[in-house]
Amino acid sequence: MICPACELQEATQELVISGHTYKFCGFDAYKLDRFAHNMESGHSVNILWGNGRIGWGEWFTTRDFLRRHNIKEVLEIGCGLSTELFVNEGMKLIGFDTLAEHVAALKRLIPIKDFVTLHHYEGDGTPGSNDPPVEQLYPGRKWDFIFVDGPHQRYNEVKVATRVCSDKGFIQLHDPNLGEEVFFPGDDWVETEQGRIYKRKTNV
Repeated sequence: MICPACELQEATQELVISGHTYKFCGFDAYKLDRFAHNMESGHSVNILWGNGRIGWGEWFTTRDFLRRHNIKEVLEIGCGLSTELFVNEGMKLIGFDTLAEHVAALKRLIPIKDFVTLHHYEGDGTPGSNDPPVEQLYPGRKWDFIFVDGPHQRYNEVKVATRVCSDKGFIQLHDPNLGEEVFFPGDDWVETEQGRIYKRKTNV
């Protein structure tokens, strides 16, 4: 049986919803389970993506920062719920993700399709694995805001972010210390008052 949500993967996981039993692939079953959990707890944002792990307080801090600095476009490395939140805030977005499932799921969300450009790449974020091909696909481009939330290790991803961030730009780490702490923030970057959002020390 094929998963009715993605129509791609084999449906191996059962979920009981309102007394009815459904079967989904592991990825979509997990998303639905997290969606239900967030509906019950109200702790995290729940919108189309359904796999919310961004708390309301954290998102409001990011949203207010974007507004204060008049950010209009985001480079995102590690896509998901944050992608939708940025689009809902009126951002244009270029996203990179190592999970093909994430890219495919987001491309199916019709309301965001005119605002995002998404790329899948192979890599596990560890030194020596593949970098997100930002510089190859967008040579010479710089961004004023880069959001890094993946993959599980992300040494390469933060390295790339430091190279393509504009001199007056910012890098936000959703979960810090997942490989990048060996070099970042280092001598060149400083944390802003919001926390987890960094700027160059020359960015005053």
